[in-house]
Amino acid sequence: MLIQFKVANFQCFRDEVTLNLQPGGRDTRLLGNIWQGHRYRALKSAAIFGPNASGKTSLLHALYVFARFVRDSATRMNVGDPIRGISPFRLAGATCKEPSCFEVLIELEGVGYRYRLEATAERVLHELVERQDSAKGAGWLKLIDRDAKQGHVALHERLGAQARRDQIVQDTRDNALILSRAAERNVKPVVPLFNWFRQRVHHQNVGAGAPPDMMELTSIARSAADDPKLLRRLSDFIRDADTGIIRVDTEAVPVAVDGFLIDHPDNLSAKEKAAISELGKALNGLLKLHGEAEGENGVERTGKLVRFFTEHGASGEAPVRFGLSDESAGTIRYLLLIGTLLQRLSSEDLLAVDEMHTSLHPQLARRVVQMAHSPEFGRAGAQLLFTTHDVTLLDPDLLRRDQIILTQKRPEGAAEIYSLWDFEDMPRNTAAWARNYLAGRFGGVPVFGPSLADIPQVDQPTPVESLATETVEAE
Repeated sequence: MLIQFKVANFQCFRDEVTLNLQPGGRDTRLLGNIWQGHRYRALKSAAIFGPNASGKTSLLHALYVFARFVRDSATRMNVGDPIRGISPFRLAGATCKEPSCFEVLIELEGVGYRYRLEATAERVLHELVERQDSAKGAGWLKLIDRDAKQGHVALHERLGAQARRDQIVQDTRDNALILSRAAERNVKPVVPLFNWFRQRVHHQNVGAGAPPDMMELTSIARSAADDPKLLRRLSDFIRDADTGIIRVDTEAVPVAVDGFLIDHPDNLSAKEKAAISELGKALNGLLKLHGEAEGENGVERTGKLVRFFTEHGASGEAPVRFGLSDESAGTIRYLLLIGTLLQRLSSEDLLAVDEMHTSLHPQLARRVVQMAHSPEFGRAGAQLLFTTHDVTLLDPDLLRRDQIILTQKRPEGAAEIYSLWDFEDMPRNTAAWARNYLAGRFGGVPVFGPSLADIPQVDQPTPVESLATETVEAE
């Protein structure tokens, strides 16, 4: 379970901000929205609201960059490679060359871990791993303490004999993590922490620059093809969402046109085929450069691709088969989201979804959040973290005050985050949260300039003015 996430000097975050997923102790409503761990309690979900460009996506992206660096550090990076994604706050000259900072506090199998990283794009400057054993009264134990500025590295004796610890330090590059190197050597006290970053943190981005939903769906289709129970449940949730679909199934089909699945490849012109061929070569080169394994995203080594198809039909009529390209954007979005949730909610995974409201009806988005809170979907400690503009989710019957996170930018351009729980005069659980939020009473809403602040509205029809006279005069 993720208990806290901190980030500083990253994108729009200049000062350190804290995403706190510990529930407020005095709030006794919706206790089913909380996980009870061995030592900590954590919220099952958190909804992040705020105006555009206020830091919602940056907060999720910071967690993604942190997790990717831990995953790739030891195996996919070489000497001199930049640390991908490190992007300091740029609106203050003093911060541009300072390190970005990330920190998580998590509980895994009753054991607490605190991991802090400070790094520039070129090198790691500070790395601290602390562990809190499950025994009652156990304190924090420093397993890794690395300070490049002071030239100091200390590894606890729990990580092995002195010679082994010295070798781990010696084999760790300036642009790499001791945690990742130690986990690669199967140093057991840090393996659970490493595996949480590598296997349990999942990021789904539907904003600008995100991969198409169709590409992400292929990996879910591959899992569903191998797991009849997952496919059956997925089909039930799609059918019961009033989509007109009566069944979802999978099929393996040959990959056409240089690795791309084209519904009607014979209809492509020679120029289109050539362009796709060049794109395929570039994509394959990019995947090899970043060490992506064959067979990911549902593509078999045999050149087969697993994909979904749907069946529609009315009572008494034979089912009609549809490809996903025939479905609406909302149906595809829901299929992707519900498929991911069904895969992740039965484990201890953290799913971070950017712009979860995209193409979803508000009532359907509400059901998705309810899924994350329901004990039906497992008891392993899964969590859903999402950004949204859907104010219908600001409902005290759905979310607790500590689950509603707000972002906003200060005048100097730096972003801050806070929750409804942080208000001294906390909004009542019976208050109209959505109306008060839109009225600006909680902050986290845009402040418009003159061109948008006062757009005139009138009560009479507006006459159409001819441009002919102006055109003649111009000539």
